[in-house]
Amino acid sequence: MKFVTSREFISQPLRILKLAEKENVVAVSARGQTHYLITRLEKDDLEDLILADHLEIEKDWRRSEREFRQGKTIPLSSIKIPIKRRDKKEKSRRKR
Repeated sequence: MKFVTSREFISQPLRILKLAEKENVVAVSARGQTHYLITRLEKDDLEDLILADHLEIEKDWRRSEREFRQGKTIPLSSIKIPIKRRDKKEKSRRKR
């Protein structure tokens, strides 16, 4: 794994992508903290990533349904906030 700064990535993205191709993983950091990982993906890797993300969403959905059945949720209608219409004078003042 190689580490590069975000500034390096912005100024030389093609070089960093080639480095990821060679090293397999490149960590991009900003202000001393790693924020992104650039990795080479094969077709199967991408499918696995999509499935893993799908499973996470499915897990969240099941948790939401369980909380709903247990009465831990509230209806959306109870948190709606009425939107007041502004008159034309007020709109024109805001544009200035």
